[in-house]
Amino acid sequence: MLRLLAPYLTILLLAGRAMAALYVVTPTGSGDYVTIQAAINAADHGDVIELTDGVFAGPGNIDLDPVGKRITIRSQNGPTACIIDGHHLDRAFRIHKNESRESMIEGIGFVSCYGDEGAAMLIFAASPLVRNCIFESCAVAVNGGAVSIHGGAPRFEECRFLECTSLGRGGALFCCDDSAPVLSNCQFSGCRAELPGGALYISYSPVNLTGCIFSENTGSLGGAIALNNYWLTVTRCTFIQNSAGGGSAIWAGGKAAAPLIVNCTLVRNRSSVNNGAIYLNGGSCGYLENTIIAYSTGMPVHCTEEGELVSFTACNLFSNSSGDWIASYADQFERNGNIRSDPLLDFESLPELYIAPESPCAPHPDGSQTANLIGAWPVRQTDKTR
Repeated sequence: MLRLLAPYLTILLLAGRAMAALYVVTPTGSGDYVTIQAAINAADHGDVIELTDGVFAGPGNIDLDPVGKRITIRSQNGPTACIIDGHHLDRAFRIHKNESRESMIEGIGFVSCYGDEGAAMLIFAASPLVRNCIFESCAVAVNGGAVSIHGGAPRFEECRFLECTSLGRGGALFCCDDSAPVLSNCQFSGCRAELPGGALYISYSPVNLTGCIFSENTGSLGGAIALNNYWLTVTRCTFIQNSAGGGSAIWAGGKAAAPLIVNCTLVRNRSSVNNGAIYLNGGSCGYLENTIIAYSTGMPVHCTEEGELVSFTACNLFSNSSGDWIASYADQFERNGNIRSDPLLDFESLPELYIAPESPCAPHPDGSQTANLIGAWPVRQTDKTR
């Protein structure tokens, strides 16, 4: 009997998915539901809540709880047109009921949100997908100026974190408790932490960053990123004009800390005590491949001589104030494809840092210089290079 009914049950299930509802919410309360939370409460799995242009604030539009539902909350016209404003008083989202990647937040601006931690989003053991959102001028008293993650594997795509602050760790984002967030093509600019991690603070959590840009962030240690006792994968990321007491771009501490840095560009980062663009402390290890470190104060990588190990493959260290191929890694120069040569960066393309066609970091399949790209950005395509 069940075999006979199976095709009909499948049709019913597919029909149910096709009938997912779309609810429209307006800042004035004149939509399908008066507030965002009221729409969330009414929604079923698969439904979409769409926010019109304007500023959402006040009860029912802040301190939002998706209550574990697999729904999409999105704007109609992007994060500059649709804003949730915390007025320096309220958090925007608390996500804590095992939400999955099918729980999506898209195209919303979060402005002036506030909390003890995670001013815009406080995430506990949940894995939502957050796409094309702006987090601006959010602030916390403890950790995670915009987002704080305690477990789960949330994904952030094409988001911007602008001028967010923390009186503790992680000016923009804080993660701990074996969290495994993935950040892709995100920007962190002008964020600040009084303690380590001007933009990101990572503790005992495996984090993966791809195609992200960190600019003008500041922390006591780790102007862009501070890593405590875990591995970190950073691919095709750019670090420019970040600042800290140690590790103006990246600080790593603890014997389990092991950043893997691949095809990245670290330029003009500033350490107040000349402690390097990357700072390895407490027996941590660093692995760099096809990466540029140039024009930074101090050493390219500073090791505190507590057993730290740094390994370079096909990297270009150039014009750093305390020297380039020096100290414990001096013998890696001109080995494994490592070079010291002007990368010929196009600073007019900031925050992107394209390279000139004649750059030694440009790939040369004939083997005359390097077979593969060094750095995060390729040669800029112009009419002459196409």
